[in-house]
Amino acid sequence: MLVAMFLFTGNLKAQDVEVLIEDNFEAYTVGNKIATEAIAAGNEWWTTWGQVPGGSEDGVVADFDGSKCGHLTFGNDQVLKLGGTSSGVYDLEFDILIPEGKNGYFNILHDFNGGNSTWALESHLHMSSSSTSAPGQGAVVAGGLNETIVCVYNEWMHFRLHVDTDADIAQYYYTLPGEEEVMVLEWQWSTDTGGAASSRVLDAMDFFPPKDAASSEFYLDNFKCTRIGGDTAADLAFNPSEINEKVGKNEMMTVNINVENTGTSIADYTAYVDYGMGEESDD
Repeated sequence: MLVAMFLFTGNLKAQDVEVLIEDNFEAYTVGNKIATEAIAAGNEWWTTWGQVPGGSEDGVVADFDGSKCGHLTFGNDQVLKLGGTSSGVYDLEFDILIPEGKNGYFNILHDFNGGNSTWALESHLHMSSSSTSAPGQGAVVAGGLNETIVCVYNEWMHFRLHVDTDADIAQYYYTLPGEEEVMVLEWQWSTDTGGAASSRVLDAMDFFPPKDAASSEFYLDNFKCTRIGGDTAADLAFNPSEINEKVGKNEMMTVNINVENTGTSIADYTAYVDYGMGEESDD
């Protein structure tokens, strides 16, 4: 007699809604490097593409109209570490100002690993998706999709990137000065920019003046990463949850079992078979 019950253990982490990162640069010293200042203030979230805080890729803290912000010019490559999470719902919000005649770029990464990184989204500002100059417009590339947005000079543009790792959906929201927020693009989160299957990991963002010293420059301010939407947790259901079958000597039997996650988050789990108090046999 085979009597089996199915149990599981897993990573079922529930978290409260909270602001994970908030940086308006006001605590930093004007003229100093962004990542260096952040680390000195106990904020480990800023680094650079080459992971060398204080080096040439590290942007500087600037004073713009009486408010501190990050200033990025060609050669800077500022990375914001987001923790490598793969469960939960997040809003990433920030403001960018691009001076007249300049351009900029930012992305989201599923995996931050230098040249071997995996890109989840790319956003070109005053440029096309091929990084050619396109004053007054930008391109948003994600999930194999490509959308155009209107860009302005010398004013703060607001961006909100909504990432639901549980539902596997991401959305790009954009607000022009004095206008209402609009959703530009929605895509399957677990894909790369070309639409190929990737992961649900939210690992990092990269802010990068991409083109050349004469044309690439922007200011960055008011970054916030908020975990929203309440607690999330996986809930695995087994069908059937118990098997009662007779298996004779030297016989084999196949029983199909369906394992379904009916919860609100993904989970890493290991399944076990518990034979309980079934008949003992030397056979």
